[in-house]
Amino acid sequence: MRHSIATLVIRLLSLLRGETGVGAMVSTLWTNLLIMAINLGTGVLTARMLGPEGRGELAAMTLWPQLLGYMVVLGLPTALVYQAKCQPELQRELMGAALVLSVAMGGISVLFGWWLIPIWLQHYSPEIVHFAQWMMFVAPLEVTGLVFMAGMQVMSHFTDYNRLRYFTPAFTLLALLLLVVSGNLSPFTATLAYLLAAFPVFLWGLRWTWISFRPVLSSFRSSSEALLSYAWRSAGSSLATVLAPQLDRVLVLGLLSPAAMGLYVVAVSLARTLSSLISPISNVLLPKTAGRAPDEILAVTGRTVRATLALTGAVALPLGLLAPWVLELLYGPGFVEATQVFRILLLDAIFASAGMVLAQAFLAVGKPGFVSILQGVSLILTVILVMLLTPRFGLTGVASAMLISTILRLLMINLSVPRIFNVAPPQLLPVWSELVDVMRLVRNTGRT
Repeated sequence: MRHSIATLVIRLLSLLRGETGVGAMVSTLWTNLLIMAINLGTGVLTARMLGPEGRGELAAMTLWPQLLGYMVVLGLPTALVYQAKCQPELQRELMGAALVLSVAMGGISVLFGWWLIPIWLQHYSPEIVHFAQWMMFVAPLEVTGLVFMAGMQVMSHFTDYNRLRYFTPAFTLLALLLLVVSGNLSPFTATLAYLLAAFPVFLWGLRWTWISFRPVLSSFRSSSEALLSYAWRSAGSSLATVLAPQLDRVLVLGLLSPAAMGLYVVAVSLARTLSSLISPISNVLLPKTAGRAPDEILAVTGRTVRATLALTGAVALPLGLLAPWVLELLYGPGFVEATQVFRILLLDAIFASAGMVLAQAFLAVGKPGFVSILQGVSLILTVILVMLLTPRFGLTGVASAMLISTILRLLMINLSVPRIFNVAPPQLLPVWSELVDVMRLVRNTGRT
């Protein structure tokens, strides 16, 4: 009995430390649940204290540094993971080049944001616009943080990877609580709480990267060429991955009032907690499958996509049924108006999660450009649908446009499999026997 208990404890610790592929997913899943809880706390706190209009103004100021930084980075983190896995002897050189490139890209995003924000936020007050411009100087920290996390994926240090991810929302929640207690919470101070939390996290990530990699610039040109070659080919995919969950917010900012933005932000943030459940799978899937045989990559990815649809569907169903009560309980009566939008966005999150996982197979075989084209087409379709449906249907039109484009993107990626892998596309509907196998694998981890 003692031996059995000790063995069970060792297995559980192995999973939580992320020492295996399954363990990394489990560890990252628990981190995502923690991040979900923290983000829910910050969302509830700001929505109840600021109301729909104040919450919309907060979103208008906090959206840009991360969005534009992630857009300008152009697939660099993914390129670092792929190249460092394929050329492990050059990891120090690749990391050194990636850090320099990330700083340069972050600077470009600052200039781009400073020019774009006044144009896009014309119906917001000058104070909101100017504050949002100054907050763009946080963007280089956001971009470099992505390189830190990519390095942790390369080293399979998923415990540190997860720490870096939950430190920022944890610091944000702490700062917001202090502002509430001191009576100083406003859209402007809340913006500072959200964005300045990146500073301590940046310092911790920089220290980890220096100790783990000892990056050098001895072959900066060749390393940069290798990274940028892959990054440019995956730029469309990376851009779509960033824009797909943010494009609707950007368009709402330019088309609707701050109060409507506040309603939408609450609905979309709560709905996309489903994606937080699934992101550990895609985060672990690429470094674990890169460089393996194409048929093996597709087999693993197909099973993962089916499990993804089953998991997200099981969570979304009760949330959709209880939507009015959930919104009122968490955010207050003023946000019940977002019920229909929330239900549509739940469906969008289910299909978006499956598409995110399926795309990893193309990245793992070094064919990111094909997915980039398909996702670029999907983004163009999203913009067209939003511009057509929003004037007539308001927030419901925005959510419906996102759902339609997400479903089409998933179908296009799936139908592209034969061209790359020379086999039939994987079945998307969940298979019960595979779910049983996954549960058995988790139970048996650590026996051998």
